[in-house]
Amino acid sequence: NVHIKPQGNIFIRGPGEKDLGILNVNSELGSILPGNKRAFNSRWTDGFLVNEPIIQDGEPKVDQNGKLITHLVVNWNKITSFRFGKYTAHLLAVYDNGTRDITIEAITTFWVIPYTMIFGIVIVLIVLIVLIRYLLKQYVKKELKKYKAVIDK
Repeated sequence: NVHIKPQGNIFIRGPGEKDLGILNVNSELGSILPGNKRAFNSRWTDGFLVNEPIIQDGEPKVDQNGKLITHLVVNWNKITSFRFGKYTAHLLAVYDNGTRDITIEAITTFWVIPYTMIFGIVIVLIVLIVLIRYLLKQYVKKELKKYKAVIDK
């Protein structure tokens, strides 16, 4: 009954193969019994727009299914860390199986698309276009009335 305690890092690379972040995996040294599975979560929270967990009474708030409840936070001091596009996460971890160290390596790619921000920008643009169109119509009507009054004289 050897308790396995994997520990390692996730390296996140962005467009241009530049390392953007290093996340710790199982920094609390949680154990796994041999033959079982366990998920260790890591959060990438150093960007401009970040989903952060809602904290209530010092504990992260979860719904009835045990899923973490989050809200969008805008970190204005990290505006240069705006995330958009394809990224790669590379996991390197190690654990002791009782006789030697075993390495774990995995790579996955993912996309970051801030759809809420894109949706908000589209709505603002539509409102601006409608407002400008309305104001131009009003201006044209006003000018036509002026010229009609001059012609009628």
